Parts: sequence; C-alpha cells; structure tokens
Amino acid sequence: DSSTVYQAALEYNGEVNKFASLLRCACLTYARQPENTLHQALAQLNA
Repeated sequence: DSSTVYQAALEYNGEVNKFASLLRCACLTYARQPENTLHQALAQLNA
C-alpha cells in the first residue's frame, strides 16, 4: 500500500519530496532484485 510506504518514508526522513519517483524506483528495484528492495529504497530516501 503506497500510504504505508509514504508513512515509513515520512518517519524515516521527516519529509518526502518526489514520492511518486520514490515509489516508481522502489517498484522497479523490487521487480529486478526483490532481496535488495529495502536497501535501495532507503538509499533513494537519502538522495
């Protein structure tokens, strides 16, 4: 659920810019390498 992802990003980073981009990247990363999804999503939050 995207609202769960948004809430997690908000809690982790304090604000969420370009959420749609974050969500697209997370989905593409999961499709390619499901085992690395969390690591990649956190990297995007810190970018």
